[in-house]
Amino acid sequence: MEVTQKRKIKSGRWYKHFVPEPIGGTVVIKTGAGVRDTVNFIPRLIGDTLDDTRLLAAKLKGSTLRKTCRNIFDFVFDHIRYRKDRAGFEEVRRPARTLWDQVGDCDCMATLIGSILTNLKITHSLRVTKYMGRSFFQHIYVIVPNSKGSHFTIDPVVDWFDHEEPFTGKMDIPMDLHYLNGPEVDSFPAPIADEFDTE
Repeated sequence: MEVTQKRKIKSGRWYKHFVPEPIGGTVVIKTGAGVRDTVNFIPRLIGDTLDDTRLLAAKLKGSTLRKTCRNIFDFVFDHIRYRKDRAGFEEVRRPARTLWDQVGDCDCMATLIGSILTNLKITHSLRVTKYMGRSFFQHIYVIVPNSKGSHFTIDPVVDWFDHEEPFTGKMDIPMDLHYLNGPEVDSFPAPIADEFDTE
């Protein structure tokens, strides 16, 4: 799943004094990494870099859960341009890097959104999906449970807030479990490993 039309994004000058400037270069976490490795890594990255979005998160908090989710969607949609990873690379930017570069793919956006929600102490999950004609998981975004027994979808790859493209398979990873229990990177639920590894 990718953005089909190039978007004109807004300047990030207004928020950059809320966000620490990223220092250093690219770090190789694992050679030959796949989707499963990325999904395992995102909760650890969010937990280790919460200061990246601590001040920004307060600016995006709305008067209701829905307004907060909408504010976050609009912010990422307006300020972060979708950019697919380079061929042969799986790149996940820390939130500060995404905010300074103003580019990223779905996993960078999900990491940024997860960081903001975690700072606001809002329970959420990463949803990993696959689509018609594909046997493997290929997209990731954030869902936030609401009081109606459903959820709000925050996926800035699509053009509308609270919209999900029809999928043929999904796996939800509750972020609150990761932070309460502090699992290691390789503790992602084993039963779906084969599906993640099929690319």
